Amino acid sequence: MRKIEPADHFTALAISGSAARAIELLKITQLSFEHYEKMTGSALSLEGKANYLSPIIQRNNLTSPLLVVPLLAGWDESNLVGRIFEYDGAGGATSALISRHRSGSPFAEGTLRLGFRADLDREAALELGALALYEAGDNDPSTGALTLCETFIR
Repeated sequence: MRKIEPADHFTALAISGSAARAIELLKITQLSFEHYEKMTGSALSLEGKANYLSPIIQRNNLTSPLLVVPLLAGWDESNLVGRIFEYDGAGGATSALISRHRSGSPFAEGTLRLGFRADLDREAALELGALALYEAGDNDPSTGALTLCETFIR
């Protein structure tokens, strides 16, 4: 199962928790973002997407004992920076530039700490990021990072 999927062209959703509920939440999220854009003629901002997703998560988690706790990541057009939104089980969102609160994070963080240099170019940064995800997936059976690495390599 892929644990990271595109929500739209500029946003991705990473999931943890019940697989079946997560797939359902992903489809609802994709459809909701697409519907909003068709109805208004404009796309939601990244912050708007994060806020839009909160009640969807809340409804999903209140109707089942099988929780889904996603991460929403994307490009913030207004600030020209990538951002991550972490959610709790009740749909509350917290914004961050990085996230390291998942089971494979110690492996990924160690790789990033060892390989980071202030002068990394885009290609080297992508390579380091893919290596960090690979290390997380290789050392933690709950991490779906290997699928993500394969997606980026293609």
